[in-house]
Amino acid sequence: MTYTPRFNYIPERTAEECLWLWPTVVHRAAPGQDQDFALKIEQQAMRPDWEPSPLQLGFMRRLVSLYAPDGTRLDPEMLALAAAVRALG
Repeated sequence: MTYTPRFNYIPERTAEECLWLWPTVVHRAAPGQDQDFALKIEQQAMRPDWEPSPLQLGFMRRLVSLYAPDGTRLDPEMLALAAAVRALG
């Protein structure tokens, strides 16, 4: 008899993985607290030596699991281009 686990273990994402997927989170985040937090992290991540605190990383992991569960990264330049085209009408 072989053992088949019911659930696959998925390790927590690192800060680097979260930041790599962050453009997707910023784009998909629901307006309100999630989007506000995502935008603040986006700004802080631009600083050269910034690292998220343990509490921030926990929230980042939660948002990544909500808004980028498949690991798809949206290109920030393409998102900016699409926003510019929409603004033109």
